[in-house]
Amino acid sequence: MAFAGVKTVYLLRHGESEQNVSGLDEPDTVLTVRGTAQAASWRDEAAALDPAPELVLISPLRRTLRTACCAFERCAGARLRVCREARELYWHCAQCRGCCPDQGELAELLCELPRGDEIEGLEELDEPPDERRPWWDPAGEAALAAAAGGPSVLAKRASECVAALPNAIGRQAENCVAVVTSWGVISQLTGVGPDNCDMVRCELTRKGRRGQSGEYNWKLEARDTVTAPYNRDEERD
Repeated sequence: MAFAGVKTVYLLRHGESEQNVSGLDEPDTVLTVRGTAQAASWRDEAAALDPAPELVLISPLRRTLRTACCAFERCAGARLRVCREARELYWHCAQCRGCCPDQGELAELLCELPRGDEIEGLEELDEPPDERRPWWDPAGEAALAAAAGGPSVLAKRASECVAALPNAIGRQAENCVAVVTSWGVISQLTGVGPDNCDMVRCELTRKGRRGQSGEYNWKLEARDTVTAPYNRDEERD
């Protein structure tokens, strides 16, 4: 079937994190027990999504990695891949800077996660940022966050990074893509502010080509929001 110029995108906010509960800026904060349960509650419904996700792009932070592996555990036909453009907005905060693959805590996390050994692109996070992949430099961002004027520089970079996400999704060969990310990313791109682990279903439409690169621009629009199964059960109780 010929590509019609429109992709289906599922934006999934990560489950409840320790920072969501405490309000403290914890480095690369992790999910709470409740947050993991929220993510795991998606297993059956994610596997029944229509159309089915063919690719899951994941913000390279611990809370989003765990959410993705738990939520899409039973989506055997979907590849899992980290995506720098799916990061949170607030890079001046330690919770949003992440850690590198050579640090033991991330390797330990992935070993315990379902499908953790299937995640693609982790080795790229250990490479220095360049023009092709400019959006991941935890050590450099930490130094900049502490420097005079640094937070405003990081805020600009973060906003540019999030704005690049629709085109990053559009470049993928798959026509149905899930993205596991954070509140700030979803809010900036769609105007929707989902609760932890809620999903925003979107359409990504191909627009005209841009500049000398010849690449397409893509427009992302929200269609509806699906409450996480765990959250629905809580509401009923």
